[in-house]
Amino acid sequence: MRLLPALLLVLASGPAAAAPAATATTSGLVAAVQAADRSLASGSSKLVRAEGDRLGGLLNRSVLGRGFRAHIAPKVEITYRDATLDSLLAAAEKEFAGSGGAPADFYESLHTLRRLQGESRVRSEPLLPDNDLGVYHEKGFCGGTVGLNPLLFKIGAVIPEKLAALVAFHEIGHCLNPRHGVIASEIPAFRLQCRMLRFFDPSGELVGVVSRGIELQMEDHGPDRVSLQAERYLRQLNALSGTDCQTDAIRRFVYEDGYREGLGKID
Repeated sequence: MRLLPALLLVLASGPAAAAPAATATTSGLVAAVQAADRSLASGSSKLVRAEGDRLGGLLNRSVLGRGFRAHIAPKVEITYRDATLDSLLAAAEKEFAGSGGAPADFYESLHTLRRLQGESRVRSEPLLPDNDLGVYHEKGFCGGTVGLNPLLFKIGAVIPEKLAALVAFHEIGHCLNPRHGVIASEIPAFRLQCRMLRFFDPSGELVGVVSRGIELQMEDHGPDRVSLQAERYLRQLNALSGTDCQTDAIRRFVYEDGYREGLGKID
């Protein structure tokens, strides 16, 4: 059985300790994603080297042409919980503080989200379709409510929480930058989301590693609702990062993502 070779980037510190075999479940992916996130965050992404593209060009654009020198560790069954809004925002805030300081509008967005949360204006939206993880119900300048699909918190358990948090920040972008019209209102929200994404993952490497790991998990064990939508969301982030956060490119991205004037999101 293939054990997520694109994700288990383990520092070569000696043989891995033996661990009990575990049935392949989503929680196995959680451990792999967390290992990749820690490796990249700690600077050990030097383990990602050119090795003749031995993964056959299957990686996302952000890591095409690279292979992985991986020390494969046994997969260990772990228990995990769905993410929460608090855990998503805490992950983002930690990244803001740990990267030498974030732009002021990032903190403004964070504080506004927490204010709306305290006012019970961040709510669950269980009727949203799976491909729509959040919505902002507008009412004046930041007088509306943010709705989050409960599926977001399941996705936040299998990808780094700072990436899942970008959905909430996108919706607060509508609150802080109100515009008339579907396309016009999406551009500043996606620009904020894009800038935060590039702050969290400047090279696109983390998104690529996690996305490829989810693809491998689905190849080995079959798709499930959470993995399918997590992989879709990561592909969207990869495409958004490719806009370089430029207005014209974001406008094209918004259209390609299924938004239409007068109709909202149709895809």
